[in-house]
Amino acid sequence: MSGFSRAEIIGRNGRMFQGPRTNRRTIMEIREAIREERPIEVNLLNYKKDGTPFWMLFKMSPVFGKEDGRATHFVAVQVPIVSRKHMRNSGMSYSEDGGGSRLREIVFGSCRREVCSDSLLDLDRVLALDSDDT
Repeated sequence: MSGFSRAEIIGRNGRMFQGPRTNRRTIMEIREAIREERPIEVNLLNYKKDGTPFWMLFKMSPVFGKEDGRATHFVAVQVPIVSRKHMRNSGMSYSEDGGGSRLREIVFGSCRREVCSDSLLDLDRVLALDSDDT
């Protein structure tokens, strides 16, 4: 998906996917959520190894320890968001009359039910961010 090999990614920070149009405010929101030990869900513009930008849904939740109730780990799920251009080129469409169900299946097909819900992501809002003009 990103163009990086497994060896290039394992053990690296997610900063390697950031680029010139990655929203710095969103990155700060993620850092703040880590400091506050709370879950967060954001849309993030990341970059592939070749520099191609792609939208990603990023959801992160803390895992709390039994002893002191503090976060011991964070679990993050990143789901690529399919662009309108990609959908057109592949023959898919997204419309409010139910055509989005196939897209939702593709985007969320690998997520567990606990992670994905209709409230998780408003695809209309995200798809509006990805236009042919930008």
